Amino acid sequence: MLMHILRRLLLAIPTLIVVITIIFVVVRVIPGDPARARLGDQASEEAVNQLKEELGLNKSIFAQYVDYMWNLAQGDLGRSLVNRAPNWEQIQFVLPHTLELTFVAILIALLLGIPTGVITAVKRNTWVDYLGRVLSLAGLSAPAFYIGILLIYVFSVRLGWFPAIGAGDFSDPVDNLRSLLLPAITLGLVETAYVARMTRSVMLNV
Repeated sequence: MLMHILRRLLLAIPTLIVVITIIFVVVRVIPGDPARARLGDQASEEAVNQLKEELGLNKSIFAQYVDYMWNLAQGDLGRSLVNRAPNWEQIQFVLPHTLELTFVAILIALLLGIPTGVITAVKRNTWVDYLGRVLSLAGLSAPAFYIGILLIYVFSVRLGWFPAIGAGDFSDPVDNLRSLLLPAITLGLVETAYVARMTRSVMLNV
């Protein structure tokens, strides 16, 4: 088991390098000038060229790639092209919210999906089973962004119960929960469909 895990981790390394390379190249070849975008259209050409020099954008793509990979190997994730803030600081800021959202979404999916799968398996070929399967299919077919927009329209725009955007403040549990619920429910409902179908299949094979 340990060897299998190590083998999978080793195989993930070249995949990660390929993904990083593709993203790096795509960002560099798409139309647009990051230096011009940051300084604005009214900035002088001298100021734009100076910023390109600071960012290393005047080098060839290959030279930029070598510098990027070398810095990455040393744990330097670079700086944002937009606000020049260290990328690691920005990751540290959003990571707790991301982990919290992921945990709550998975919890919702398990709390809803497992009972649904068990009930539809026990009530196989009844209207309960058919209803559960239809709802699961709808959950699998509906894009998460569509469910999110629908929830925002109903509970934020129409009812005003929850904020439409933004992350909550950890120091205020109520505010944090209000900001967390809609995105967590959106992701949780999508995953509920997968959990319910998987649970039903397992139950029927027991």
